[in-house]
Amino acid sequence: MKIGWVIAAVLTGIAGQASSAGSLGEWQISGFGTIAGAFADDQSIALTRGALNKPGGGRIDFGPDSIVGLQVNMPLAARTDFTLQLRAGEDDKGHVEPTVGWAFLRQAWTPSLSTRIGRMRVPFFMLSDSLQVNYSNPWVRPPVEVYGLNPFNDLDGADLLYRLDVWGAELEVRPYVGRGRVEFAENGSAQLSNAKGINLTFYFGPLSIHAGHGESRFGLQWGDAQFKQLDAGLQFFGYGNVSRQLAGRDGYIRFDSLGFQWDDGKWLVSGEYMKRRASRYIASNHAWFASLGYRVGDWTPYLTIARQFLDAPMVDQEIAIPGLAEGVRAFNVSRNDAQHSTALGVRWDFARSMALKAEYSRSRIENGAWGSFFPTSFDDPFALGGKTVNVYSISMDWVF
Repeated sequence: MKIGWVIAAVLTGIAGQASSAGSLGEWQISGFGTIAGAFADDQSIALTRGALNKPGGGRIDFGPDSIVGLQVNMPLAARTDFTLQLRAGEDDKGHVEPTVGWAFLRQAWTPSLSTRIGRMRVPFFMLSDSLQVNYSNPWVRPPVEVYGLNPFNDLDGADLLYRLDVWGAELEVRPYVGRGRVEFAENGSAQLSNAKGINLTFYFGPLSIHAGHGESRFGLQWGDAQFKQLDAGLQFFGYGNVSRQLAGRDGYIRFDSLGFQWDDGKWLVSGEYMKRRASRYIASNHAWFASLGYRVGDWTPYLTIARQFLDAPMVDQEIAIPGLAEGVRAFNVSRNDAQHSTALGVRWDFARSMALKAEYSRSRIENGAWGSFFPTSFDDPFALGGKTVNVYSISMDWVF
């Protein structure tokens, strides 16, 4: 295990002891963490989270799922407070360094109406706000087929939360605006600008139903050697129009989601459908998952089925030069995450606010895709398509 994870876990433990002893003045301190390892039975590939962590290989990889976070809530006035969240997880360079996850000012105008301004989670999915607090999820990792469709973590902007009674249930309405950015290896990056959307959530006792729509101007710059070589070839042979489909700042992207959760204390049932449509720079996909769990004392066995499908590749144009056409095809394949998987696992709540999870998943990568994996060798960029991969994972999650 990397020393960064050890240090991060110790720091959250110390903060947890301070929090359990009482609040520091009027400040409220909380935190969360996951230490998780994953092992794939095919040593020619590594598990990854959409280029957001450094792919491992040939060993147990702690990078995809491990994360720690510390959150401080600071009351400023009767209805005004400030929330700061620091988190640390592996980036695509293999570093474990703290970053600012949340930093927002909240104003509660009435008991049912509040606004926030600052940095928040990108709210494109049903579980966006709690996604990284893995203790709140039954799984070792949320289904990557669905949640891998969005590489952005943070949104710098504002939102409004309004709750009202509808048909004997509670409806939460959340419109939002903002912008976001994520850094890739080798000076690559992606940007959301003028992002806007709305989420609706109905709460009917143990059942919640989510519907969301978000869209944004979208830019993406690849920094890897594969893109640079391909871009130079396209420009040289007069295919600049194709190159402009791979990278730039003039794209548009939208996310539409529909999901539900049922938790009556015994049964845990959830599912979500997500569709991503992009004008350029990344593929358009749709995905879904369905999950079933049942609590037996401190134990919760669960089963999850997930699918992701390619709707449209980044480039769908004939290239007359064979070598260049093969390069475009390889580029499309490396950015195609389509796969389907089945996961079987169990959660053990062995202590208050702590859970141990073990999971086995079997994934089949679609032909012409890399799925949620990464090759350890680039001798054949098409070798992952059609493969079936078994992944064994174990995690310990906690909150305080």
